[in-house]
Amino acid sequence: WYRTYCNCSGQMQSPINIITSQVLQDPRNLVVTNYDKPIRQVKIENNGYRINMYPMDGVQRTLTFNGSIYTLTSVHFHFGSSSNAGSEHAINGRKNTIECHLE
Repeated sequence: WYRTYCNCSGQMQSPINIITSQVLQDPRNLVVTNYDKPIRQVKIENNGYRINMYPMDGVQRTLTFNGSIYTLTSVHFHFGSSSNAGSEHAINGRKNTIECHLE
């Protein structure tokens, strides 16, 4: 994969292992807008290995961090057939049954 797409050979690629003792929390540069608004209408699709949800209610939910704006366009869940096979990423070396991605 990285031989064809050189940007895929970096050190910050998925999957990652989050070490909680090394996480830095600094919410000062984080602004969240409309995430408190319930999603009232969604389109849902299941492709067999993940469930995708697309908000269809017209509410723009954004997260601004250090001047970059991120808009929620979909939510999806990765899941597996066992309690340690669903997530892409790990927390302290442990994978979980399901993982949620906000895109």
